[in-house]
Amino acid sequence: MLLKKLLFFFTGIILLFLQVHPFLPFGKSGIRPDFILIFVIYIGLNFPFSRGAFVCFFLGYCVEILSGANSGLYLVIYLNVFITIRTLQKYLNFDTIIKLVFLLLICLFVKFIILLFSFYFIYEYSHFVLRKTFIKETIFTLMLFPVVFSLISRIYNQQKVTSPSITT
Repeated sequence: MLLKKLLFFFTGIILLFLQVHPFLPFGKSGIRPDFILIFVIYIGLNFPFSRGAFVCFFLGYCVEILSGANSGLYLVIYLNVFITIRTLQKYLNFDTIIKLVFLLLICLFVKFIILLFSFYFIYEYSHFVLRKTFIKETIFTLMLFPVVFSLISRIYNQQKVTSPSITT
């Protein structure tokens, strides 16, 4: 149990590093795939509500601290994505990769709406700037989603399989 928690912690640290590190090849223009959003999707599908909400809050807080983003922005984004996933999970079953990609598109749309509201109404940016960024980030995230999500799933499932069980 402790090993699984440590493994998830280090997976989150690695994805957080990939998300905020400015010298990665795809991060030169400031647009990179949202690794933390992929991790939040996995958490939303597999964690209990209270623990998942806390982890999403903590991930949003870490992204803000390490990237220098506006205060509270990523907390709101990742918690809203988590709540959206939990709400959709009541009505839909996300058991195929097509449904997971559809869920990713919904989560990216939720993120974009929150960013659009924040930057357009609060900071008075043009929505055309956000649209260009949103399209590039969506393409990057869609390209890497199957790889990152399957890696996280494989780590979690391998830990489940290799854990000792008591047989009677």
